[in-house]
Amino acid sequence: MMSIKIIADTSCDLPQHYIERLDIDLVPFKVSFGSGETYLERFEITSEEFASKMLNSKALPKTAAPDPGTLMVAFEKGLSSADQVIFFCISSALSSAYQNAHLAAGMLKTDRITIYDGLSISLGTGILIIKAAEMIGKGLAMEEMRVRLNAFRNNMEMFMLVDSLENLVKGGRLGKYEGMA
Repeated sequence: MMSIKIIADTSCDLPQHYIERLDIDLVPFKVSFGSGETYLERFEITSEEFASKMLNSKALPKTAAPDPGTLMVAFEKGLSSADQVIFFCISSALSSAYQNAHLAAGMLKTDRITIYDGLSISLGTGILIIKAAEMIGKGLAMEEMRVRLNAFRNNMEMFMLVDSLENLVKGGRLGKYEGMA
């Protein structure tokens, strides 16, 4: 049976006890605030600190996906302890993380890395990671795992509630008048 290592970007928002229990390696996004401060998500700033800074900022923070070099290091580390790696990232429609992961895997010139686009964000991706860990525990091969993950993903729906529309207006997702509703 081939061993499979799960690696994910920090956008998956899985609680730390899942990260530890499932032995997941995380690759951080960079988060920058208007004041010039830049942090590695979850490594140098907690979710609570991020939320506090965001609430107290006039401008939204900017994020940067993990770069190919950082991803290459993570993939090499994963492959040093497992036969294969599966990398979960935020939806390819929302970030360059997916593209950067493909660049990194291509530079390593191996077919032992699977880049999985969960087409989701936050715990939507996190749930897919938990499902993958369950499948790995049952000894499923990578291709069968991908088929089952796709079926699960394609039937998954995610809803989000926000306390305020203010940041959606700041970020341009809603117009000023829509944000007054």
